[in-house]
Amino acid sequence: MRFEHMREKYLFFRQMRRFPGVKIIKPDPGPVQSRELAMATSAMSDKDIDRMTDPDVYFRSAYHWMRFSMEALEKIKFNFRTVDTILEFGCGSARLLRLLRCIPDVNLIGSDMNSVCIDWCRKNIAGAEFYQNEMQPPLAFAQESTIDLIFACSVFIHISIDLQKLWLEELNRILKPGGIFLCTVLGERYIESMLSRQDQEILARDGSFELGPDHERISLSSKKTGQDDVFQTREQVLASFGSVFDVQDYLKPGAKLQNLLALQRPKKSRP
Repeated sequence: MRFEHMREKYLFFRQMRRFPGVKIIKPDPGPVQSRELAMATSAMSDKDIDRMTDPDVYFRSAYHWMRFSMEALEKIKFNFRTVDTILEFGCGSARLLRLLRCIPDVNLIGSDMNSVCIDWCRKNIAGAEFYQNEMQPPLAFAQESTIDLIFACSVFIHISIDLQKLWLEELNRILKPGGIFLCTVLGERYIESMLSRQDQEILARDGSFELGPDHERISLSSKKTGQDDVFQTREQVLASFGSVFDVQDYLKPGAKLQNLLALQRPKKSRP
């Protein structure tokens, strides 16, 4: 285990212990994802396949992202003591969800529209339930107001704008009032590296821009799954996601990570 991996693991568990009254254990993290899953879930290019099937890189990045997410939850005073159920929407290989097995007696659920991901998770990741979802809502396995916390990392960056509002409303439906939704969006680093100057001008004008699966600059995972890469301005993100949720925070963690939204289902119905 390389130093960077060990350091991120240590920092993640240190952060988890900052939540008051929560017992923390250290379960075996399980196996690294297969190359097939890496191509479908996390590879921006061919060179990322080797990186994201390297155990040190795979788990280091998972601990790093989850630590940052836990810091965001701590900042908004999220209370793990009252949590019953956590969902990772678009779970892929459950790289993130599996880390939360460190909290005993919490129900963990992963969903993904890719059946290969769900089959792999069911065979390889104990301590969680996994369900396949369709490209459009609803989530048949989830009842209204039953989820305390939802993660969606690198998911809404592939959901086309015409489906975005439907999915936001569906996740709002299954969250408990006051429940939290953590979601990533593509920030400036990706806009500058993946979009041409003309594309960026259209993005600035319209608030959103999509690269289709046949575009020469599309990410490898989107090409393999036939999805889009979706870009939105900060203003458009806040307006779109804020039309359904209360925006608690909009975080820019640095060059290596996507931007993070901390959203809350309103405790009272909006007029």
